[in-house]
Amino acid sequence: MSPNGEGIAKIKGFPIFISNAKPNEHLKIKITKLISGCADAQIIP
Repeated sequence: MSPNGEGIAKIKGFPIFISNAKPNEHLKIKITKLISGCADAQIIP
């Protein structure tokens, strides 16, 4: 979890911050914003 309460996933060391994700969840996500060195994503229902 990030200090802002977002879940964090890493794919090949690349961090992805996911709103409303909880620890140990397996989710489908959609990348919404690429930032230098990381990305933001949302959960796909």
